[in-house]
This record gives sequence, C-alpha cells and structure tokens, in this order.
Amino acid sequence: MVEVIVTSIIFMLAAIGIFATITSLRPQAMKSSKRLEAAYAGKAMIESLRSSIDARTWETNESLLAVGINRTETINGFNVTWWLENVEGLNMRRLQMIINYDE
Repeated sequence: MVEVIVTSIIFMLAAIGIFATITSLRPQAMKSSKRLEAAYAGKAMIESLRSSIDARTWETNESLLAVGINRTETINGFNVTWWLENVEGLNMRRLQMIINYDE
C-alpha cells in the first residue's frame, strides 16, 4: 500500500513538471512564430523590390529603389518601412528595413 502511495506521488510530481514545462514554452513558441512571420513579410518586400529593378528608372524618385526616400507598406498586418542609401566608396545601394508588429 505504501508503494502505491509513493508511486502515485512521484507520478503526480512528474506530471506537474511536464505540464509546467509545456505551459511555459507556449508563449515562447508564439513569440517565435510572430518573429518568423515578420521575417517572411520582410522577405516578401525584398522580393518585390528585386523585381522592380529597372535601369530606366533607377535614378528617378518614382522608382521604389530611389535613394533616401522612406517608404512604408503593410504586409499581412506587419508595418514594413524601408529605405535605400548609397554605400560610401562603392557604386552600390544598401537596403535598410524595419518591421513593426505587436507581440
């Protein structure tokens, strides 16, 4: 009889530990999922910008790739802000991007 009680107590402690671990991991998984979705929104914006590369409009302000113009777009509920800047000493442009979302 004592063995059954001790075994029951050990089983309950193990079950409580497993339940506590699963409960504490759930918010972390949700946060990680939201960050991954934000990264995919950024990737979608980069692909969109990549498809708009055009030598005829490269230097015009109408181009999405014009230097120094901040643009904001909402993709799947994420606010994506981006701008391009010249890379000093090189004939290149650098894309800077900020993705805002509620956690």
